[in-house]
Amino acid sequence: MTVDPRTAVVERRRITLLVLALFLAPFAAMLHLQLSYMDVRHACRHGSELRLHLESAVLLAIALIGVLVAWRGWHAVGATWPADEGGPEGRSRFLFLTGLLLSALFSLVIVAQWLAVFLLAPCQ
Repeated sequence: MTVDPRTAVVERRRITLLVLALFLAPFAAMLHLQLSYMDVRHACRHGSELRLHLESAVLLAIALIGVLVAWRGWHAVGATWPADEGGPEGRSRFLFLTGLLLSALFSLVIVAQWLAVFLLAPCQ
């Protein structure tokens, strides 16, 4: 059995939205952690936490875009709790809901990491 390489992906837009819903917020959280570690020396040296706050705000906004994409996608396929259904609709409903929960969780992770900028001095 072989796969026909000429098969067109009918659901290209939905699959793109699913990937964004699942991976945008976790990527933003990992990038936030990395950039925060990289820029703490700069903040200590210059006595300004502005860069850390800007990075946190931008990456939180990106993570919240992941929440929005997942929310809208879940409502587009029927905002019900996934059951034991198969097929593209059931798969999409499950993955959009999973993306919604993951995006919300990683948005909270970014907020928790951002709290350290408020509570600790960069030179500590």
